[in-house]
Amino acid sequence: MTNVERLVQEVDAGRCVGIQITNNTRDVTLENPRTYCFSGRAMIDPVPQIPPGSSESFLFVKTSYTACGSVGVLSYESDAFTLAIMFSNPFDRLLYYNEFAIEIFGGRKHFHGMEHLYHYMYSHNPPYKCESFQKMKLVDDKDGQLEVTNQVIQVKATMSNKKKSIVKVQIEQGDHCPSHAAHSADLKRTQE
Repeated sequence: MTNVERLVQEVDAGRCVGIQITNNTRDVTLENPRTYCFSGRAMIDPVPQIPPGSSESFLFVKTSYTACGSVGVLSYESDAFTLAIMFSNPFDRLLYYNEFAIEIFGGRKHFHGMEHLYHYMYSHNPPYKCESFQKMKLVDDKDGQLEVTNQVIQVKATMSNKKKSIVKVQIEQGDHCPSHAAHSADLKRTQE
């Protein structure tokens, strides 16, 4: 059993979202986490940094004694990209579906506010096939899987379609993606 699975299993909450981020990059550190909860709260806050080769888990839960779910957004920055993860595990699963979205932005992205980012990701679908932003509603008791990419990074994510949901995110630098250090060196050479 992974750490995030244990966290979700042990928490006393009717709705929760456990998020595990695995950083499989060679030289990219995720840092400066920011969150916004439209519904519920962070029970286990994101750690300040996720270095290369490590994995960390966080937990978002519904507010006790309310008919609300666990809904919000989480972002991490690096020098190479900014990752945003939107999650929604609603209280009323007859009217609403579990949903999640992943978006990667080039460089460090400073949002106007996390609430604005949440509403953008929750309310919008990419208007065309977009490799850096994907969103999915989970229907028919099926789990979901998303994959986004840009020139530097590839992100794969899954979400379980349960009342105690788990989002697992894997960040990779493929062989076709240069390391951030190599990309920065190439960029500097072209500017000279």
